[in-house]
Amino acid sequence: MDDICTTLYYDDTDERFDYASKLKSTMENFRKSGELLAKYQLEKQIAASREDFQRAKEKKIQMDTFRDNLYRSLRVKELLEPNGVRIMHSA
Repeated sequence: MDDICTTLYYDDTDERFDYASKLKSTMENFRKSGELLAKYQLEKQIAASREDFQRAKEKKIQMDTFRDNLYRSLRVKELLEPNGVRIMHSA
């Protein structure tokens, strides 16, 4: 029985370590992506201040598309633990 408990403990610990590693990597990707989104936002504001509304609209679309693709590629919903509860997904 002790062997089973020990095995389950280490399996859970390894799983949590992997999860933490994925979160760390995702946070770094978000940081880099946030910098790029800030650049797009500034370009959009500059275009709007110059009354180049077509360019401002294009920047907004570019930002929205980039953000949607980012969330999808990083599988954000799968990394979240609503209410602190782990959701198990098959690989």
